[in-house]
Amino acid sequence: MLIDVFVVIFVTSILVGFSGALAPGPVTAINVRDSIIDGPKVGVFLSTGHAICELLIVCVLLIGISPFVSYGPVRIIIGILGGAFLLYLSVKGITSRSSLPTLADVRTLSANRSVSYIYKGFVVSLCNPYFLLWWSTIGLNYILWSYLYGVIGIICFYIGHIMSDYIWNCTLSLGVHHGKRLMTERIYRLIMLVLNGFIGVLGLYFIYGSGVMILRL
Repeated sequence: MLIDVFVVIFVTSILVGFSGALAPGPVTAINVRDSIIDGPKVGVFLSTGHAICELLIVCVLLIGISPFVSYGPVRIIIGILGGAFLLYLSVKGITSRSSLPTLADVRTLSANRSVSYIYKGFVVSLCNPYFLLWWSTIGLNYILWSYLYGVIGIICFYIGHIMSDYIWNCTLSLGVHHGKRLMTERIYRLIMLVLNGFIGVLGLYFIYGSGVMILRL
């Protein structure tokens, strides 16, 4: 049933979205720094600015790829690139000894809180090279897949994707504000291990799908 496809797009978009949300970056840094004083609202507003930026990215990518959605070689190349990048993120995440970000990681950031957190979330996302790389590979691959099922497919992808940002940023913000009781080092590492494992499996699936398409050419 088509509804099953939409559910799969939605759920996997949440899980894959964590490959970007959990990566150390300026949004995480500002979240950790400011949540100590301003509380959990920081995670909500930063995620909103980030989501607005991602909506613009999705629209731009849709305009650019719509003529090529049914073109096999384009889908194969994007699938391989997206899958390879997911595998890279998975291996890097599993082998990394990264720990939960602390204030020491963000002490060089400006302490100016007069600017809206929504604005901050938008600007720092757009200026993050990792963010643009993610969308040009993994994100583009997901948009191609979702677009095959029309507007509803894209909506399921987008809502699922931004939910990963809200879940992670709000949890981190709440945990930091309350002395990390809700987000301990052990819980953080366990979450990273599980999600990185899933990301690796999905990367293999993307590459496998592209391989099948090659054989059918």
